[in-house]
Amino acid sequence: MPTINNDKYNIGIVLPRTADGGHFQLALSIADSLLKYSHVYNYKILYFDEDSIKWIAARKEIAGLIPVSERTLWQRICTYINILIRFRLLPMSNTEQLTGLKDAGIKLLIVPFPGLFGFMNDPPYIICISSLPHKYYPKPPVGPPLKTRFVWNTVVENASKYSVLSTVDSERGMEDLNKYYGVSKDKIRIIPHIPSGYIYENRDMDIETADKILDKVDLPDKFIFYPAQFVNGKNHIRLLKALKSIKQQYKIEIPLVLAGSVNESYKDVMEMIKNLKMIDQVVYPGYVSDKEITALYKKAAALVYPSLFGPTNLPPLEAMIMGTPVTCSNLFAMPEQVGDAAILFDPFSIEDMAEKTRTIWVDENLRAKLIKKGYEKIKDITQQNYAGQWERAIENALVRIQRT
Repeated sequence: MPTINNDKYNIGIVLPRTADGGHFQLALSIADSLLKYSHVYNYKILYFDEDSIKWIAARKEIAGLIPVSERTLWQRICTYINILIRFRLLPMSNTEQLTGLKDAGIKLLIVPFPGLFGFMNDPPYIICISSLPHKYYPKPPVGPPLKTRFVWNTVVENASKYSVLSTVDSERGMEDLNKYYGVSKDKIRIIPHIPSGYIYENRDMDIETADKILDKVDLPDKFIFYPAQFVNGKNHIRLLKALKSIKQQYKIEIPLVLAGSVNESYKDVMEMIKNLKMIDQVVYPGYVSDKEITALYKKAAALVYPSLFGPTNLPPLEAMIMGTPVTCSNLFAMPEQVGDAAILFDPFSIEDMAEKTRTIWVDENLRAKLIKKGYEKIKDITQQNYAGQWERAIENALVRIQRT
């Protein structure tokens, strides 16, 4: 591949709001890794609110920070017209967004979510397409309603069409983006996701420290852990029913600790806990900090991850880094992601989920083996390697820009 005489090109990284969940975590992983380990380019962080940039406060001094203003009514109208005609007919000129980008001399944007920020602004951009749940599940309750599905379809189609490159997390992600949206494979780069920096920073936490961090949380001595937003595709209901089945069939009560932002299915999950008479078996401490999340991993007997989404997911990797045994869904690219370092189950089968969860709960030797295999699996999944993958993607994108 031709090399770029970059003279320290300015590369922008769009940091979404913290409420954006997985997309924010992905953006944070990209920004944190590149700021720590990449010195080929200058990195400018574009942010929407102060809450998002506090997560990179430790590295503020080496990152240019650019605030992004809310879209005006005219900008919204332009956006809607452009996505409907699937062409950037109406540019958003003379806005604070574009002024900030031009003043910063941004050569290339990294947009870590399938949004229209890059589509509606001038600098060429790389778009990250992490998952296509509206294609995997075209109907509710797991899939989105028709209106939402239309919006997601239009956004992904336009965002990927006008990008210089699209990134995905796996071979499955590449195949799906090519299949559903016709994106040429030579325009797609596979960059497997990694956990956020705070996971790496706290990986050596000891149990005593974890106990102090979680001192205010009323936890059972032994529990399984499931961190996920409360949305239908995260499959909380089947997990609860699996735990109830274990109790009825084997007389074993397995405590469950949940963590995740309140969303569409929160009320349904809480109601199911009441209906199944599991109030004393399930702990939901509400919002938990980064250190509390890592402490929960450290204390948990196992991560049970029944998500219906993919192709891959971050919590199994986070658990392996923290030394927590894993049992998880066998969907999409999850088997390749975890290899033999996790016990797989069919997330649509309450019986299979129950059996695998019971097995990992009662078998201490199995948990020890999985921890060992987990450490082996993630030994090369580092922020430094991740930064190198992104450097190569950036260089490839810059070469493509020069050719156009």
